[in-house]
Amino acid sequence: LVVGDYERAVKECMAVERFADALVLAATGGRKLWEATQRQYMDLRPRSFMHVAKAIVDKDLQGMVNTRPTEAWQETLALLCTYAPSDEWASLCMALALRLAAAGEAEAASLCYVCAGSVEEAVSEWTKSIPSGAAAIGPLQDVVEKAIMLKLATDTSGSTPGQAFATLLAAYADLLAAQGALGAAADVLAMVPEEGTSTTAMLRDLSLIHISEPTRQEAISYA
Repeated sequence: LVVGDYERAVKECMAVERFADALVLAATGGRKLWEATQRQYMDLRPRSFMHVAKAIVDKDLQGMVNTRPTEAWQETLALLCTYAPSDEWASLCMALALRLAAAGEAEAASLCYVCAGSVEEAVSEWTKSIPSGAAAIGPLQDVVEKAIMLKLATDTSGSTPGQAFATLLAAYADLLAAQGALGAAADVLAMVPEEGTSTTAMLRDLSLIHISEPTRQEAISYA
């Protein structure tokens, strides 16, 4: 300390496990010494919370997402909310969602897909829970409502909907048409790309016929 050799002073303190003294001296010795001493201390004291602290100090949130247990996904997501830069938020949430999906945590994965703004993956996860037959009506409508809201919230460029989103809307439009609600089906199909399936094209044609029918009847009455 007399000659201002903080690096050597820190080294001597670490050697005899006087970690508090080492960290205080490192803070005085400049940024480079402070960061190196932090890392050394965290390596020597591998407590569970130190892994998180190290990831934050090293700006290695991707490594944290890849290594933390999936059972602690809520804590991991909370840490991302606090520390993730805005330009990395979506990719980090997506990485967490993929790990959760692989672990069979469907509900947790779908929430992380929503956080990532990934409409396609969220819809794919939601549709797995839709039953078949008559029991599908309520759950299908719930999923459609969530999917449309997520699409509107995340789509700022007018991008073409993905396959999962388009398939979901086509299925819902088919259900509406089967119930005679062709006008509502047309509104749903307006969000489906023109190059959809043959079933989608047929539904769109039926909906257009239904919409144009009142106009034709009015023309006949007027004549």
